[in-house]
Amino acid sequence: MVRRTLFIFLTLLSVTLISTTTAHAQAYCMSVSARLAVGAQGRVTPGLPNVIRVAPEQGPGNAILAYIPAGGVFTVLSGPACSGGITWWYVSYGSISGWTPEGQWSTYWTEPVSPTPPPTPTPITCTLPPRLVAGGYGRVTPGLPNRMRVDPSLNARFLRLIPAGGTFSVLSNGVCVDGMVWYQVNYAGAVGWTAEGLDNAYWLEPQ
Repeated sequence: MVRRTLFIFLTLLSVTLISTTTAHAQAYCMSVSARLAVGAQGRVTPGLPNVIRVAPEQGPGNAILAYIPAGGVFTVLSGPACSGGITWWYVSYGSISGWTPEGQWSTYWTEPVSPTPPPTPTPITCTLPPRLVAGGYGRVTPGLPNRMRVDPSLNARFLRLIPAGGTFSVLSNGVCVDGMVWYQVNYAGAVGWTAEGLDNAYWLEPQ
């Protein structure tokens, strides 16, 4: 009687352990860490293509929907699932959705796609050395008038024109915006910002 009870206990314990191990393995069963993630993109590693199947398992009864060629990029929709030592993810490739394997044991057949970092914007610099200073006076050079704006920017609202030869007081030191040095000035009682020049041409000069 004791032996029979012990046998039943050991049998139930074995079933419990097997069930627990199986349930845990269904999530991820490779011996290395998962590299794919739901919502991210993956790519088939160089070499053979990866299958997309109806269900996360191998076998003739599980239809192949498509092949993802080496280098092919897909989106991970859900998963993972484990079958036969193979970890599967439900993915979308083109117009096809199904299960594709990440790899088996310690061999990866797919890899994550690293997002491309945005290009670093090229800084806009001012090439003309500033010639005006705060507290001094300036004058528009002969030729075209200079525009005054509410802020130091080509996109700022236009205030008025300073004609060629027009003099003004300089209220601030130069600020580099849009490739030009701007000064806050007072011209005939109007306060705004005007640009000193561009490239090799000065539009303003100290008085």
